[in-house]
Amino acid sequence: MTPTMPTPPQNAMAAISAGTVATDVVRADARGLLDCLDRVLASGAPEAVHLCRVAVRRLRTDVRMFRPLLDRRWVSDRRRDLDGMHRALATVRHLDVRADHLRAAAAGSEGLDDEVGPLLQDHARIRSDALAALRATLATDVPSWLRALADGTLAVPVDPAPGSDAHLDAPLVVPALLRRPWRHVREARRGVLDDSEELRVWSRRCRYAAEALTPVLGPPAAALAASTTVLHVALGEANEAVEIRGEACSLHQAGLVSGRLAKAMRRHADQLQDGARRGAVDALATVLAAEDVTRTPASMQTSRAGGGVVWRPVPEGDGVEVVVVHRPRKGDWSLPKGRLRSGEAVAAGARREIEEETGLVCSFGASLPPVRYVDRRGRRKEVQFWAMQPLRLGRRVGHEVDEVRWLPLDRAIDLVDKRRDREVLTAFGATTSPRRPLTTGPSCRVPVLSVRG
Repeated sequence: MTPTMPTPPQNAMAAISAGTVATDVVRADARGLLDCLDRVLASGAPEAVHLCRVAVRRLRTDVRMFRPLLDRRWVSDRRRDLDGMHRALATVRHLDVRADHLRAAAAGSEGLDDEVGPLLQDHARIRSDALAALRATLATDVPSWLRALADGTLAVPVDPAPGSDAHLDAPLVVPALLRRPWRHVREARRGVLDDSEELRVWSRRCRYAAEALTPVLGPPAAALAASTTVLHVALGEANEAVEIRGEACSLHQAGLVSGRLAKAMRRHADQLQDGARRGAVDALATVLAAEDVTRTPASMQTSRAGGGVVWRPVPEGDGVEVVVVHRPRKGDWSLPKGRLRSGEAVAAGARREIEEETGLVCSFGASLPPVRYVDRRGRRKEVQFWAMQPLRLGRRVGHEVDEVRWLPLDRAIDLVDKRRDREVLTAFGATTSPRRPLTTGPSCRVPVLSVRG
């Protein structure tokens, strides 16, 4: 059973944040897993155990995928809980798979049923004990957070930082989440002929990611999910073939099976592996051709920037002063800010840009609401601002700014040209109470009143 995320109307998709998608997917996974756990407790049938193990893997993989949008410690704790549950289920599942392959090997040759029967009875006794242990574990050790997550009484802890990708529109963020497992499949592709464990693991993760993100990314993600499913199943069968050969050899050497049954098991493994490899090669080619779905469309890519409202208490009296800068190329007054360099974190970029434009090295205060807009060329822009206080003089770089001024907040609001800068200053004024900075020295005495480039 595959838990599904409610699919919003296509025209409403851009208004859904990436954090909302993460919440919906993880909560749906939790509900699906609880349903599977109930089936294992009720029947213990091989198919119920298999689906429950898949559900654990799915939730574990999706929590991992959404880690950039969630609280990291919460993700780590949840994965640890799920790892223990997965190990308990795997013990029973492996016994079921071995029994299935024994039956398949015997079915391909006449006269082996009498020999296979006692082996299957031994498997049944071992499975009964393993299932009893599994049920005891599930009856007492299902984590409380899983039920709370499924019924909505526990929130998925989305990263609350204003600059987090969790608050961006989902179509801008989720392609990158899918790209990571897809890229690992591409890098491990040579393992398709070697029954690579790495390729098998990443194809499974790519499959679950594509299935989870199909409501956002649409038919291309659904097609990728289908092809990675074929790849994952084929690689799994190839891996099982290797295990069957090993088991045939060990059972025969131990005198537990005849040479005839061992030969039948090896023949079954050869047939399984030949078909699996052909299917895996074809499916892998389809997966590798699906790169576009892992890229954010150029029309939707967002240019990220960082900036700050640099402030200090008024030297004499109440209130604060803030820094504004003049940009000669654009002929306007603005808050100090700038685009990020490749791979640069938003906070690091904000600190660097402010030093380059104002000559001030600053400490970070409260984050301010991010500014999002579309420029005249139709490009999406986002600027994350922080309230910041100067610590010391740094070094101004470049020629983008030719004048820096300290102004009272109300005068700065009047001077800046862009409405979005005025809104940032207004938000700063509403959330920041004038007070002396915690640090002493340069914070209050930076000699920058009017600096011309």
